[in-house]
Amino acid sequence: MRQWRVGTLSMGLLLLSSGIGLLYAQLNRIAVMDLALKWWPLILILLGIEVLIQYYFRKDEQSKIKYDGFSIIMILIIVFSGVAIQTASHFGLTDYVQRELRSADYELTTPTTKVDAGKARNIIIHAESAPHLVVRDSSSQEVSIYGRGHIRAESREEAVKKLAENVQVTSRQDGDTLYIDLEAGIYLYNYYLTLPANAAIEMELNSTSIDISPASINNNWVIKGGSRTKVTLMPGANILVSVLDANPSSIYGNVSWLDRDGKTLVDLRQEQQARDNYGEMNENPDNSPSEPILLQTTVGKPDHKLTLMESSEVSVNILP
Repeated sequence: MRQWRVGTLSMGLLLLSSGIGLLYAQLNRIAVMDLALKWWPLILILLGIEVLIQYYFRKDEQSKIKYDGFSIIMILIIVFSGVAIQTASHFGLTDYVQRELRSADYELTTPTTKVDAGKARNIIIHAESAPHLVVRDSSSQEVSIYGRGHIRAESREEAVKKLAENVQVTSRQDGDTLYIDLEAGIYLYNYYLTLPANAAIEMELNSTSIDISPASINNNWVIKGGSRTKVTLMPGANILVSVLDANPSSIYGNVSWLDRDGKTLVDLRQEQQARDNYGEMNENPDNSPSEPILLQTTVGKPDHKLTLMESSEVSVNILP
């Protein structure tokens, strides 16, 4: 009596068609995943046809269909896998996987935005949603801004478009004050700004970090907020740097700091360590608000002021 194991014909046809399909995809540069997701139901159709054919020949006593445990398990795996793929496709998961397989990482620079600041004596910059600012000063009377971002996309053209949609630079002028607003989406990680050194600058950063390097600064600058503020000064700079309401343990650099009472940064850190070790002493019995900590350092002749306010971490260094 002849015995036929269900699945043999289907497996042979599947291997044959898969080989032909992969060869065709390779020669014509077609994504294999697209073919697999589109034609996987053929596996179930082949198995069903084979079962029906064997059932028809079962009328002949010389033929016998045999199902074993392994065959049943494999059929169930194929069926449930197909259902899972179809469910994932319904919720968009397969599209997401296909996009990820076709995508690549791009490091891009946005076009430079230039704003004429020739008539502006004051420049106010709002960058509360920007990730990080790199600021340099220049003798030019023009504000120059561009950004860099990391984007994963299916093509460079798509990456450029996504980055452009995430960068927003707006400016307006009111009298002798120029206002610049910087916003950024999830793809941008740096804004690069070149500012006129002769203009008075005010920045509102919130949690944005900032690097000012290298700087000569020929006017008064005020930086409000910032998760981390790093300032690198030129050797010939003439400026008074003030840090208001900052933690002494979060101030770094190669300059010497003094507070209102002439205490050095080392003294303040030792006092803070003593308070941390022994607890706060009752130095303010009337519960009146204490005066914010003010630390200052002088570089050259202090013709101008750089004031840093409410920054979580401050680093000021002078280039050798």
